[in-house]
Amino acid sequence: MILFTVGFTMMGVCQFWQMTLDDAVRGATRQLLLSSSSATPETQTQFINSVCSEFGVVAPCSSSNLQVEVQTNTSTQTFAGITPATVSQQGQLSPKSGFPTIPTSGGPYPTLIQVAYQLPPWMDFLPYLPLSGATIPSLNVLLTGNATAALVTDQAVMVN
Repeated sequence: MILFTVGFTMMGVCQFWQMTLDDAVRGATRQLLLSSSSATPETQTQFINSVCSEFGVVAPCSSSNLQVEVQTNTSTQTFAGITPATVSQQGQLSPKSGFPTIPTSGGPYPTLIQVAYQLPPWMDFLPYLPLSGATIPSLNVLLTGNATAALVTDQAVMVN
């Protein structure tokens, strides 16, 4: 009964973290939109700091557990030219192409922002089977809503 209660509590915490991460990424994306029209565009470090300033209030957040993938299509100016990053079962975003410099004129440019937050090890215990020593990745769906060990969110915007 105690394990059942702890499991439901962990699922609630993860859902709360997911909503907070969504909101933090949305806010950081607004900052990215505002900085794209200025002389000094936002960097990846500034974007991560912006997300962590809001999300870090409810969960441990740093550049070591928050991955950001930003892609923009400056050639055809359509979302069709952007291939989304994938997330491995371990919660790793790939490919990691870095943080592009979005031109300040000639837009608008479609931009896809994907963020993955790796759950702390103490939080990702639910899929672990203590008797066998194995994990069941499909049980991660209970915590993260996907079959990985990460909370994932994204934003698609037209920049400039």
